[in-house]
Amino acid sequence: MSRPRFEVVYVNRNMAVVRGYGSREALIELGGKPVWSMLSHGWVTTPRRASDLIARLEARGAVVNVSEDDPLPAARGVLF
Repeated sequence: MSRPRFEVVYVNRNMAVVRGYGSREALIELGGKPVWSMLSHGWVTTPRRASDLIARLEARGAVVNVSEDDPLPAARGVLF
């Protein structure tokens, strides 16, 4: 049986994006109110809550890929 996979992208000091099947429910379990971001195709939350989510998901045996967002494409006007 494969382990669930999630992706957490730290965009800046105020925003993190969480992706993966079940990520919305996991954020709600932590007490968050996830907001869907159409541009980044993920659930937006705070970096602190994202760190708590990473710890909880890894404790459950999920694979979590953590990265930082590259600000240069947005500065160049390239969104996709």
